[in-house]
Amino acid sequence: MPDEEEKLPTLPHEIAPPEDFLPGTPIWVWVTLAVTTLLIVLGLIILIRFFMKRTRAVMLDLSTNPYQEAAAQLATLSNGLSAKPLALVATDISMILRGCLSKVLRDPALYETDEELALRSKSLECVPVSVRELLEKLSASKYAPSYGDEARAQTLIEEGQATIQEFEQSQKALAEKEDQPA
Repeated sequence: MPDEEEKLPTLPHEIAPPEDFLPGTPIWVWVTLAVTTLLIVLGLIILIRFFMKRTRAVMLDLSTNPYQEAAAQLATLSNGLSAKPLALVATDISMILRGCLSKVLRDPALYETDEELALRSKSLECVPVSVRELLEKLSASKYAPSYGDEARAQTLIEEGQATIQEFEQSQKALAEKEDQPA
């Protein structure tokens, strides 16, 4: 009988699946679960937005103010103008303005050439026109024949300071507009 396959013994009856013995889940349990999940997700979103606003405000208050930093750099620049060529002064002012743009807007303006910045004028629409115009004027001065012109350099520095103040006011106005509910 080794040729015959041995059959395993079978139980006389089938075992029923456990779902047959469990009661069904009422609809109110599913609705409660869905509402609770939505409330938790909504609560997390509100908390995250609340803390992001607070941390952004704290970061702005505790960190150095980029506008004041730029104004201080321009004031320092105006102290040593006597022998500096105009091209160097224009380059310094441009770097200060670009640094301020980079810090405030998280913009790559600091790392771009004048041509790249001009091509990206659409991305700088939130910046007052005076900032773009001054950057263009400084670009022209950087590459013009250079000589020491203390009066012209002082004028450029004063324009830079006024532009930074205007830029700060425009960004404050934009921030206030964003914070107001629609």
